[in-house]
Amino acid sequence: MTTYYNSEKSFAGKVTTWIVVALLGIAVLKMAFWVFGAALGIGGFLLFTIGPIILVGWVIMKVVRYFGSENR
Repeated sequence: MTTYYNSEKSFAGKVTTWIVVALLGIAVLKMAFWVFGAALGIGGFLLFTIGPIILVGWVIMKVVRYFGSENR
């Protein structure tokens, strides 16, 4: 009877399997860190570049609405 998993692999087969698994793991980690870094970069850009512009615009709108209303 033929089994799908043969527990009597040679040493070279085991080493080759672990090398392939390690390379795939490294590739997956590299992609995960790239995605995390890109998200962190975009978040930092939005927080420190776009955020202050939006905050100043919001404050200006509040001041204009306060001084523009007739019943102060």
